[in-house]
Amino acid sequence: MAANQVTAQARGVVVILQGNAWILNADGSRRVLRLGDEVQEGQVVVTDNGTRLELALPNGQPLAVASGRELLIDANLLGSAPTDPTEAALKDLNSGAEAVARALATGDGDLSAELEATAAGLGGGEGGDSHGFVRLLRISESLNSLGIDRANQSLQEELIFPRGVDNSSDAIGTDNPGVDADTTASVVISDATDVAEADGNFLQYSVYSVSLSNPVAANTTVTLSLGGGATSGVDYNNLQFSTDNGTTWTAVPASNQITLPATGSAVQVRVAVIDDALTESSESVILGAGSSSNPLVSTGDTGTGSILETPTQSMKTESRHLP
Repeated sequence: MAANQVTAQARGVVVILQGNAWILNADGSRRVLRLGDEVQEGQVVVTDNGTRLELALPNGQPLAVASGRELLIDANLLGSAPTDPTEAALKDLNSGAEAVARALATGDGDLSAELEATAAGLGGGEGGDSHGFVRLLRISESLNSLGIDRANQSLQEELIFPRGVDNSSDAIGTDNPGVDADTTASVVISDATDVAEADGNFLQYSVYSVSLSNPVAANTTVTLSLGGGATSGVDYNNLQFSTDNGTTWTAVPASNQITLPATGSAVQVRVAVIDDALTESSESVILGAGSSSNPLVSTGDTGTGSILETPTQSMKTESRHLP
């Protein structure tokens, strides 16, 4: 019976196994571990990636083996390693400090002999001077709950965005970086002031204002159209536009296209009124925008101006004296 007690080895028992684990033999072969298997001192346990393995040690403590590891089960892990009685002996804690103080004061003595050896030993952890690991059985902490009183706190924010601007997108405009790329708008055309037919000395113009309803991300090209009761080439001609509020004028190209700034500033458009030497009633000239290069900009608005047969003092006209 005594011989059995001497040769008996401490064992760990597999109590939790989720995944794959093996015993690695000395010849490199592996034996599959299963629940209830015993792991003896000196054996190497191998766990697969993602595996959870826990052993019940002889002292009743659990030992969790991390996944993807190889672990040597030794006497220290199993809690069966012999204990040096001197390690548990109580020492005079102040005697060492007094010896060090005397050595420093007198200049005699070897401090290395008085100071306690480091945990790693003189060999830096080699040659069996220290263990290659530190095992914590349990850490117990009590934490006080942290309460935050928000009863007296209030948050008020007012966000103001330009009308017509959709702020759901972070993309910015190419021609107008201050506006989101998905902002929508519409073309707006003002009515022209009524004008009378030219009398041979003064040239009369019907002037319209064309703009976007609000700023957008990119400049927009629109195609102008003319209609109404007046006839092009008979009652009016010479379609022109101005981007500097009427200081300079440029003929609208044959495509009838002009570009509206993304900022929403207006472009003036005008037609020259012709005296057709006929006595007739007032005739309308309707300016529209038939199409847009920007799918986010809608068209459909129109502006109307009237050509009157006889000029009156109440009429507001833009005129230029012919040379």
